[in-house]
Parts: sequence; C-alpha cells; structure tokens
Amino acid sequence: MVASSYPGRETDMIKSVHIPVFCDSKEARGGALLTLKTIRVGFPTVPITVHWMGDDVEVLEELKNQDVAALKFWSGLKRNDQLIKLLVGTEKNGFAVVDSDVVFFKNCENFQTNELIAGEFIPTFHCPIANAMTHSRLHTAFFVVPDPAKLREVISKVYHPAFPKFCPFDPFSPVTLFLDRKPLFYDSCSVLYHAVGGESFNEDMLNRFEHVYSGSYAHKLPWPHAKFINEVYTDPCKARGFRMVMDNFFTERKAAIS
Repeated sequence: MVASSYPGRETDMIKSVHIPVFCDSKEARGGALLTLKTIRVGFPTVPITVHWMGDDVEVLEELKNQDVAALKFWSGLKRNDQLIKLLVGTEKNGFAVVDSDVVFFKNCENFQTNELIAGEFIPTFHCPIANAMTHSRLHTAFFVVPDPAKLREVISKVYHPAFPKFCPFDPFSPVTLFLDRKPLFYDSCSVLYHAVGGESFNEDMLNRFEHVYSGSYAHKLPWPHAKFINEVYTDPCKARGFRMVMDNFFTERKAAIS
C-alpha cells in the first residue's frame, strides 16, 4: 500500500536506495543508465548508491559523471540477488533495490507495508530465456525490504532441517531444479517470496513506475528490445504502458505451462 499522505522522513520505511548496474557493452548503455534519469522523481531525498557490477569502461566513466548518487565498486558481486542478500545482512534500516532499467513517474518514498518484502508480482510462467517453468515472485527490479533485522530473524526460523550441512538453503539466489526431467526455475528471491510471503504493489504504486526489462542484455535478445530501451532513454515517458505489454506476455507464457 501507499500512505494517503506523506508521513514525514521519520516514519518512512525506505531509508536508502541501491542501484545495481550491469553493463558489459556500450550497446547496453541505455539500459545501464536509464534509471538515473528519473531516480530523483521516485526518490527525491533518500540516499542513493550505485553498485557497479559491469565491465564496459566507457559506460563506467559516464556513470562516474552522474551527480545523483554515490558510486561504489563491488567487483565480487555480479547479480542483484547477491546485493539484496548482502544488504539484508548488513543494513539497519529499510531499503529499496532498483534495477537500472526502471523509469519513475511519481514519488515512491512514502511506500508503507506490513510485510517483510514488497515488489511487483510476477506470476508463474514459462520463461523463454530460462527455458523453464519459472515460479512466481516479487520482481527484484524494484524490491523493498522495510525491516532487514526482522527479515533476518524470520529467515533464520523458516527452515530447520535435521542436518543443515546437507540441506543448503539460500532464499535469495536463483536456482534451477528438475521434476520428471522438466526444469523448474526460481529466479532471484523467488524462494524468499515463497518462504516468507510479501506484498504485491497495488495499482496506485504500479502507476508510479515502469520496468522496461532486460536492460542489461537487451542488445543480445533476438527481438528489437534494445531499440525500445534506447528510445525510452531519450524520452522516459515512452516507457508508459509497457507493463501492459509484459502482462500480455506473462498471460501467453502461462498458457505454455498448462
């Protein structure tokens, strides 16, 4: 849910925003730098940190010149689930992780939830990239953890195998399993969602942003998605309505698993 009026900094759940940036080629520049164009629309006052996880030197140099965020170099991290896991383990206050291919239209700082995690709900569907039935989750493109300490406590109690050494449990990491020779994919934090639950953003919250998807590797896809992302980079308003495209995609891909 979103509070009906701005409650003031002392009561806001989101105390910081973290942006993982993956970019291994200048062709992916648009998706790597897109969020920085509107991040202060979505989060006008909270501290913002960019976590560089890419390889392209030219894009990194351009990223350094951005004046909206502090820049950190964490070469050991290459996925956003690793960043979320690290932040859950170290942060004292609530935070949001935002992918580099998200466009904001309205302030999101006043988001409130009684759940341990929150984000945009993605249904179970057959993913052509994973080439597997992909289980539902709250998408980590805009992922809110309002109380890291409480989440750590719940995770520590949610699963107690008799022999933990032989039953590893990492709720953040993506994992691929097989059942009857068919692959089942749990994307980043999908296991976490199924283990502890969470809140799906409502319509009002979803209208405050758009995720244009695949910004880190759009240039490698067999369809012209990179062209769309570059157009959105030029004019972020062009992202409006893309969620409907993705909703139709998920509906079609849900049919593929039946």
